[in-house]
Amino acid sequence: MISYAAASHSLSKAIRKLSPRLSQVTKPRASFSNTTYRPSLTSTISPQTLASIQTLPEVSQALSQNNEFALDGLDRAAQVFEQFNPSGDEHKAVKFLQAQGYMQLFSYQKAVKVFISLDKLDLTQDEKFHANLAKGKLMWEQGSCDEAHAVASQLCDEAPQMKQSVSLRQGTALNCLALCRLAVIGVKDVDMIQFSSKGQSLVQQDVASQLREAEDVQDLLRMASKILFKGYKDGKQGGVSPGNDPDHCLLGLYCAASYCNQGVGELTTTLIQSASTNRPVPIESPMNAWRNALTVMDELEQDELNHLSTKQIIFLKSTKARVYCNMAWAILFSSSYVDAGKVASVTEESLTLAAEYAGLALKINDEIGNEDESLGRILCLVASCYVKAGSAVTAEGLLKSAMDVLKESPNPLKTIDARSSIVYYSKLCKSWENREADATKYEKLALECNDTLTEPWIGASSIYSGLHMFGCVDA
Repeated sequence: MISYAAASHSLSKAIRKLSPRLSQVTKPRASFSNTTYRPSLTSTISPQTLASIQTLPEVSQALSQNNEFALDGLDRAAQVFEQFNPSGDEHKAVKFLQAQGYMQLFSYQKAVKVFISLDKLDLTQDEKFHANLAKGKLMWEQGSCDEAHAVASQLCDEAPQMKQSVSLRQGTALNCLALCRLAVIGVKDVDMIQFSSKGQSLVQQDVASQLREAEDVQDLLRMASKILFKGYKDGKQGGVSPGNDPDHCLLGLYCAASYCNQGVGELTTTLIQSASTNRPVPIESPMNAWRNALTVMDELEQDELNHLSTKQIIFLKSTKARVYCNMAWAILFSSSYVDAGKVASVTEESLTLAAEYAGLALKINDEIGNEDESLGRILCLVASCYVKAGSAVTAEGLLKSAMDVLKESPNPLKTIDARSSIVYYSKLCKSWENREADATKYEKLALECNDTLTEPWIGASSIYSGLHMFGCVDA
């Protein structure tokens, strides 16, 4: 294990390399090419159909521009193809394209209307599964978790009956179901509890019920990871070539993403146990899940890298950075749930590990040019390492950069990250002399940022920004 001094040096080197790019990072963008966080519905469109629909100027405009006006124009394109061939490939393709565009712009109400119209079309089994998975994610982000749960339950019933890619669909459907339930479990953020005057608590009054639900979610995610891992390993042991079976690499990628979610699910159980008993609970179980994710990804990079598309490589690296962030978060903040009134205590050995993980996430983010827009979260974690190591000045600069990168977003997970950057800056100011006014100012801003969220995301623990509801066509 490296020393903290070595980890700190590694972090400083990564930050210096990143510094010129920080000034270029602007408000998170959304485009058809950036689909790391969104199920790409256009992947269900064949190249021939995609070429066919681009004969209409409205389609070409929507593909080249990134705004609601261009997407609204697809209504006319859909009407043209509907008159020509209702529920034909071109008609459905335009609606899928429109749904994806609205989702990437987080224009939820318009996206919902498109999904309602898609439900009326004669979709294939595969198209219906992709559409419902995307719809489930949209509802989950909106906070409509009961509706999302209903969609996810239907997906879980349908997945075993699919004619192909059964393991892939079962694993993604189970993840969707588990994350819908995980969001409503109600583990709150320690700092937001302290900032708020509403008398909230870290856990629900019925702790036993909350703990049972967390354990059920944990089991669902374990099952999903097991199904995806078995599918991936069976193909590998059977000598499957990615060229002959495109699902092989996808099974590995989604297995890693599932292990990433599983770790958050297992940590949720740990946090509830810690908060309800006021005793520290080991975090080895979630750490093992995240190590499993890293093992799968290391294997993919070693054996399958030449078979991965650019999009799949970005998905892999994004997932790896997310796992490292989750591991750093667990080390830095889990102990704060034992006693919400105290600052989380971290040993030098643990801080060294957290710094190493945060530094690796920062390095990976630089490799993919912040394609997944996770830089803000990473900077918050790197800054937290410096705070706990006593390097407050360095931490302040990093948190200012994080606040510049992170903005409130219709995506609740990004808003949670934005809230964290403000929270951490407020706490840092509070620890310095003559900075009480700044601390109060940023505490108020953090509460305002939190109020822009909808339930169940209001006050939610910041570990939940480490979740990824991936789709069968994400990579």
